[in-house]
Amino acid sequence: MVLTHKGATIYDKNNAIVQREAVKHSASTSLVDKANYATSWPRKIHEQPEVVGHTLARYVDMASDRVALPLTLPFDFKDIQRISITACGTASYAGYVAKYWFERFARVPVEVDVASEFRYREAPLRKGDLAIFISQSGETADTLAALRYAKGEGAHTVSVVNVPTSTIARESETVLQTLAAPKSASPRPRRSPAS
Repeated sequence: MVLTHKGATIYDKNNAIVQREAVKHSASTSLVDKANYATSWPRKIHEQPEVVGHTLARYVDMASDRVALPLTLPFDFKDIQRISITACGTASYAGYVAKYWFERFARVPVEVDVASEFRYREAPLRKGDLAIFISQSGETADTLAALRYAKGEGAHTVSVVNVPTSTIARESETVLQTLAAPKSASPRPRRSPAS
């Protein structure tokens, strides 16, 4: 994208100019308001139980005590022999929680890597392995590079992101959205690249 005082010119991956529909973001100021907190961090910490509850309600059928994904996966979990979880910063802590649950209940071995380490050590992946990528924004550069590496190795890819139109979400086979508020006071919606 090239921005000037006259406007913006958007290019696709082949460097051809493309036209995009303008998208008005539906986020309200209440999503980025600090409420009665000095900064947004205490507000976000206080809201975590509610956010986790909403996210779990989306993916777990409480009546049957079963995971109920709202989409069809492009693979069968019964065929997954190994899972790799990759993230940066605090998102990697969520990866360790997921490792515990996958190994405890699904009995599938899981590796958790910080994305910057994963991408440079060229972790061995087999075709058909499952690679999960966690990123709040869906734009974390090291996590995106790790995702691209895993796709190149033939792994199935799932992203856990808060922004379903982010680059990581667009480049993953499957997207599992969290339902947290925007990360900053200036959320930037993204559009899929033109075909």
